[in-house]
Amino acid sequence: LQHVTKKFREDRGRNLLALERVNLEVLSGEFFVMLGPSGSGKSTILRIMSGLEKEYEGTVHWAPEIDHSAFSFVFQQFALLPWLTVAQNAEMGLIGRGVPVAGRKAIVAKELKELGLERFHNARPHELSGGQRQRTGLARALATNPHVIFMDEPFSELDSFTARELRKEL
Repeated sequence: LQHVTKKFREDRGRNLLALERVNLEVLSGEFFVMLGPSGSGKSTILRIMSGLEKEYEGTVHWAPEIDHSAFSFVFQQFALLPWLTVAQNAEMGLIGRGVPVAGRKAIVAKELKELGLERFHNARPHELSGGQRQRTGLARALATNPHVIFMDEPFSELDSFTARELRKEL
């Protein structure tokens, strides 16, 4: 990021300055973590870097071999489709990339097994605990084998044991 500034329009037309002239460099292969209090702009930075947020000042540069199709995002609020099963939610990114059905099923089965969700592959999100929903979001992000994974509080709903194991896996 070079000189990235983000303002949100508030009620009555005022602007809320969320980020001001932020510079950040993340190197290839680096596992980068941002820490800070709620409302400090961490999610906004992730959304800008991933291309989900388009309205900002400054520049985002990526290495030439990286494009947005190589990204996955794990959201704070899971972003699962309630009418789909766990397996169907997990395979969404693979469908978008045109992976054939047999390949999708194998990849999703592997991710669900690694995340302890194989028993719940036919469950709908409302039938899951918060931690299981969060792991479904992780499965969806990991299934595409992305170059870059943006994670916005990916372990906030998990118990400490599961969160520790997933941190090791990552």
